[in-house]
This record gives sequence, C-alpha cells and structure tokens, in this order.
Amino acid sequence: MITEPERVAIRAYMGWPPGHTEPRYDSQIDRIQMIGDGQGGIMPTQDTENEVRRLLGLLAYPVVGTAPPNGLMSIESALTMQWQVAMMGSADEARIDPARGRVMLCAEGRRLIFRMATILDASPLVDAFGATVTTPFSQMYRDRSPNPHGAT
Repeated sequence: MITEPERVAIRAYMGWPPGHTEPRYDSQIDRIQMIGDGQGGIMPTQDTENEVRRLLGLLAYPVVGTAPPNGLMSIESALTMQWQVAMMGSADEARIDPARGRVMLCAEGRRLIFRMATILDASPLVDAFGATVTTPFSQMYRDRSPNPHGAT
C-alpha cells in the first residue's frame, strides 16, 4: 500500500495539488497498487509499488524513508551538497564545477520523474528540478480572453 508520505512525495514531484483535492490524480496512485490492498489497485503484485518507492528513494531519501540502493545519495541530498561545493570552489589543485554538477543532477531528477510518470500513466504538471513552470501547467492559468490587457 502506498503510504500518505509517499503520496505527498509523488504529488510534489508530479506537480499535483496537495491532499485529496483532485481525485483524478489520487486515482492514478491508487491504480498502481496491488489488487489485495483494497485501495483500488489493478496490479497482481507489489512490483510496481516497489519501483515507485525505489524512484522516490533515489529522488528524496529520507522523505519517504527508503534509502537509495547501493548506498547512493539521493538527488535532493546531492543538490543540497552542491551549495557547500560551490562555496569551496577548489580542493587542493582540483577545480570544482558545481554549476555543471547541478545541471547533471537536475537532468537525472527529471529522468527519474519521467520514469515515475510513465508508471503512473500521467504527465508531470511542473518541472520539479527546474526554475520555470512547464507549459501544460502555465496554460492552465493563461488568460484566454481576446485582449488580455484590457485595452479597448
């Protein structure tokens, strides 16, 4: 069964509204659960749930209490460490490029979220590792009037 902390993390990474305000998003989470859980799941085993947990662990340990495999650091933890590395600038004679490291970590985070979105059969509404809002989300709030500035 997908726990509430796991649901919160899934919603955050997918850009979905918090809580149970949008049943269509929660139904996407319920659908990947095992049939025997009694939560509306359609999967015969817990393999799909476990894959989502693995992805959440890679993205955000310890948010959901699942450690990344093989002792890897989560994307969120590595991004937090980038601030310390950026302050350092260099170590002995080695030059450190925190900007490039951050770009690579964000790209990996996006890849993991895309994998989770594929499992959920849904699209992320925001770019959780970007500075801007993605197109589908921004179009939801776009002024659709013929004259958006009110000029006559």
